[in-house]
Amino acid sequence: MQVRLVAKLIWHELACRPRRLFKDEYLQAVISNLNHPLNVALRDNNVYAWVPKASMRLYYCADDNQVPYQNSLLARDTMQARGAKNVRAQDVKSNANHSQCVQPAVDSALAFFLMYRYIGFATNTRDNAVYWPLELYPNPNDGTLWVYALPGAGHFEVIGLDGRCYHTALMKEPGDYMLDLSTLVSVLR
Repeated sequence: MQVRLVAKLIWHELACRPRRLFKDEYLQAVISNLNHPLNVALRDNNVYAWVPKASMRLYYCADDNQVPYQNSLLARDTMQARGAKNVRAQDVKSNANHSQCVQPAVDSALAFFLMYRYIGFATNTRDNAVYWPLELYPNPNDGTLWVYALPGAGHFEVIGLDGRCYHTALMKEPGDYMLDLSTLVSVLR
């Protein structure tokens, strides 16, 4: 038990104050010499001086007490300066600390990735289901979402990540459907 307690105390102390990991003389050498081996290694392991080929989101909380939100802004600005076209940094909950930021950041990342998954429409739930691609527009939107090219008569449903049905409509013929998202604000946040 004592070993775990000491390990926990060391981890907690260093997580809050990483400077205490090094002697003052070593820190001064790192700070004063741009070619110090630690600085060279840090440059070699840079995580933002590159150009992503796909859309990217950097989620943060401005009041995070462990990860400075400026990291996301610096990464975004650096990537955009290098030619990145679709990199955005987004404050998902300004007043959240580090632990409070986890859920909104994960939810935002999940929603971002879900935009890129293939969405199909089952026109038959019996033996051989037929799938039609759906087109949703615009994203992001102003409160109205259009679902284009529904293949025929049937029910149109919006199912939340929790598995509950939050909206249903009866489609009488093939075509497009306008969804008013203002009625689903609590589900989408």
